[in-house]
Amino acid sequence: MRSSRGAPWAGTLSACFVVAGLTGCATEGNHGPAHGFEQGVGMTRSQAVEDVDFALGALADIHPDLYWRSDRAEIARQEKELTDGLPEKPTKFDLYILLSKLTALFNDGHVGVSAMPTRLEGPDAGAVLRGYFGTGRLFPATFDPYADGLRVQSVAAKTAGLMPGDVITRINDVPADELLRRLEAQSPGSIATKHFYVRDEIADMLWQVGVRAPFQVELAATGGGGARTLMLPGVKSGEFPDPLPGRSESWIRYRLLEGNIGLVEFSGMTEDPKRFEARLVDIFKRIASEKPRGLIIDIRHNVGGDSLLGDLLLKFITRKPYRAFAERHWKVSQTCQDWYGTYDAEQGKFFKTYRAMPAGELLVNPVAEDAPDAAPYPYAGPVAVLIGPGTFSSAEILADAISTYHLATLFGEPTSEPANLYGEVCEASLPHSGIRVAAPSALFVRADGDTKSSGPVKPDIPVNEEVADPRTDPALDAARRWIGARSSPAS
Repeated sequence: MRSSRGAPWAGTLSACFVVAGLTGCATEGNHGPAHGFEQGVGMTRSQAVEDVDFALGALADIHPDLYWRSDRAEIARQEKELTDGLPEKPTKFDLYILLSKLTALFNDGHVGVSAMPTRLEGPDAGAVLRGYFGTGRLFPATFDPYADGLRVQSVAAKTAGLMPGDVITRINDVPADELLRRLEAQSPGSIATKHFYVRDEIADMLWQVGVRAPFQVELAATGGGGARTLMLPGVKSGEFPDPLPGRSESWIRYRLLEGNIGLVEFSGMTEDPKRFEARLVDIFKRIASEKPRGLIIDIRHNVGGDSLLGDLLLKFITRKPYRAFAERHWKVSQTCQDWYGTYDAEQGKFFKTYRAMPAGELLVNPVAEDAPDAAPYPYAGPVAVLIGPGTFSSAEILADAISTYHLATLFGEPTSEPANLYGEVCEASLPHSGIRVAAPSALFVRADGDTKSSGPVKPDIPVNEEVADPRTDPALDAARRWIGARSSPAS
């Protein structure tokens, strides 16, 4: 979205993140045309097939190497099988599910279907909504994203009988492993990305596989008793505990842990940079006042966005020269030029040169190492950063810069995508359904400049996050011990 620390053509990654198994690609401005659901949700089979063909053409136009992680012939075979299975009068939801399955085959975390619209109109909308969503209520628990199966991590308020640590074996007579397999087959990204995000977001994904409230749940036997069966009502999203900072908190928050250790939880990078920087000033002013003996920054659930926000954060903990990435290889396409044309004047100015280039060009933009500007209330104590499979997109770029230049010490598990990653996402609106598909337009070369590397960002201190008790936090505990063995409070 914006240039990194003022360097032209550098440091930008359009906000793009895997949410509920979908690739949502939008910033706060919610760019692009509205979904076409206001004309109703029904369509003809031929319209749906034309939309699928259009979608694949648009993705290929946007992406520098669409099939880098997939088999072109297999995707063609699956496309035929999926479109042959459409009814004569599919709904746009049928098409949405088909596109989710098809785009998941690319195994690219930035290739997918944009988020569903929140509002539908037309005479058939109500019946279709009830058919897909039932009451619209969500499963009343969150799950451990590191576990193999469905292990409960937290439970919504007033949910009787279900406890953290319980392992669910069936929901509404569907085996848990089958639910996970089907949802992973509709989700973007690598195998590890699919594994993490499906478990992390399954509460509001179950409608995609026909599982709706109320939920009959079968639980595995535990040491304290045999297998159990529960009937659970669905819940509204506001009834869940809040383990991560949300939009109302600019996706970042700070608190002081026992032992006088500061914790910054940073879960998204879509905030307006000026507002985000003001929030950082407030946070680090408080840190300067409290003088914690060390600082932990948790980006294990950070789904990315504007990489400039990572630069703004780093200037509060380092003055060392660095670069977020070495180069950006940006493919110019008509589809992206049209997409960037939907941006408002403030955002659109960053794409003016791109939109003036001929389609088919490849812009290669090198990035030089540079020292961050001085920040008010800089922190000079030991800093640990927690990473894992949920450290995605621009958050992975942030983690890679920290690793390459030793700006802090990384704890946790490796990221789930290569550090040489695709980003700078564009979208295309399909002509009949109005559904939007998304793909990245640029390759970002990792900070050390190694274009041949296919590996992820790895922690300095690896920590196995899969534990029997989801109420524990091994990576956080390891970082706290590391800080505890170091210096006294920062001055």
